[in-house]
Amino acid sequence: MAPPPGALTLRQAWPLHGRADDAVAALASRGEDGRFVRAGCLTIRNDDQLPLFPKALAALQARLCERDLFLTVNGTAGRNWTDAGVRRLNAVWVDLDGHRLGLTPGQILDAMHDELRNNRVPPWSLMALSGRGVWFLWCLRDPAAGIAHTPPSATPENVAIVQNLNNQLARRLAHLGADSKATNAGRLMRAPGSVNTKTDVRVFWYYAAAGDLDAIPLYTLEGFACGAGLEISTAPHQHPGTAQQRAAQTWKKPKPKPRGTGRRFDSQRAKAAAARRFRGPLDEVLALIQHRGGLHEGTREVGLWTLGHLAATAQWTLDQALVQARATRTFPSLCPRRAEYQTTRGWEMGREATGPLGFETVAAKLELTRQEADALGLDLLTRALPKLDACLDAFVAFYKAQLATNKRPPTLRTVCDHLAHAGYTTKRGRPLSLDTLAALRARAVRAGRIPREVRLRSVKDRQLRLVVENPPTQPPNPSVCVDPGASDEAVFSQKPA
Repeated sequence: MAPPPGALTLRQAWPLHGRADDAVAALASRGEDGRFVRAGCLTIRNDDQLPLFPKALAALQARLCERDLFLTVNGTAGRNWTDAGVRRLNAVWVDLDGHRLGLTPGQILDAMHDELRNNRVPPWSLMALSGRGVWFLWCLRDPAAGIAHTPPSATPENVAIVQNLNNQLARRLAHLGADSKATNAGRLMRAPGSVNTKTDVRVFWYYAAAGDLDAIPLYTLEGFACGAGLEISTAPHQHPGTAQQRAAQTWKKPKPKPRGTGRRFDSQRAKAAAARRFRGPLDEVLALIQHRGGLHEGTREVGLWTLGHLAATAQWTLDQALVQARATRTFPSLCPRRAEYQTTRGWEMGREATGPLGFETVAAKLELTRQEADALGLDLLTRALPKLDACLDAFVAFYKAQLATNKRPPTLRTVCDHLAHAGYTTKRGRPLSLDTLAALRARAVRAGRIPREVRLRSVKDRQLRLVVENPPTQPPNPSVCVDPGASDEAVFSQKPA
């Protein structure tokens, strides 16, 4: 497939990579697993000078139409395309993924011409059609270099300036689908002449101005920032906030709140605040267990798991949680090793959680009743009881309807979707967890509102159930006569006549 008029080939892409003698273009391709694989490096010149690896170039040219091929935007010292391997800063760029907004490349180009007429961007040097998106690049030059078209070197200050300019361009052109992540110095872009296998479209680079390639616009860092109305800054990129906050210069990046207990807190004060915040549910659960005199059958293991989970979110150590679990009585008595296992399992999951368990989940797991909540004055868990009772009624009604219609009980996932559509959600509008629904099902079974499920795990179990439901009808053996008042030994000693 021959390139259209004005399109650049791989050898003719010298305005980007052919202006420095000490840098090359690092090449990469996609492996079978989708990751980038190093494919060598290439020196591109305007004349007929051979590349560093002519045999490798011939193989790459033959492979262009078969698979994806990428090259670095900036010049590198070798095959390394990471930020640390960049040696020359060739351009400032923006990647417009307009397909995410339903924009075609032609519409993006018209919008960029409008931005150019409004002096929001300077004239670009290169434009690349990558198959779905459009790249716009502004080539850079170093005013202090002896040769006028030499790009600036990749000093830490220059790298920070280029990345900040890229970030500012991405924010300015966000309405055109600008990719805010394609701003780092070691960014890869699709090579001209290669094929984008996602859309089966060949990639083309276009020279922005008509005429000779030597007429390509070159900018200094200061000149580009002045022409685009951007700021020169070496500070790391931060979230800009809203327009009103930027104008008032009062916006500050908020500090992350200590939401999870497994994360590191900035100070002991923040850690203590999180412990106080998550201590309320634990105190109410301990008061409930003490009021009941321990954990009874049906809530033993799940109660210890809940205790360990809440202890972790309240910043208790594992030893403290185990001491409390050993002091908790279980009826009938639970194996100490099993009790420690459930407590440890709940504590480990609590360390990875972003907060304590929901009040509905805790109240359902421990089968909290209105009488107990009123007697103990439980504030947090009492809030969940009205919604929990209504949810239990809806659960039982849907369960019985499905059982009568389909002749089999519904799955918890089906019940979860039904209750979510009916409006039974958490405080944040999320569906109830499967743990909460499992606890509701166990509570309804113990109350006799729904039948207990029988899980048939093998053919033998099915046959056994058929025998139990349909017992064989055999006539009694007349030769064996059993006296109702006889003892067991007398009965078993009788033999057929």
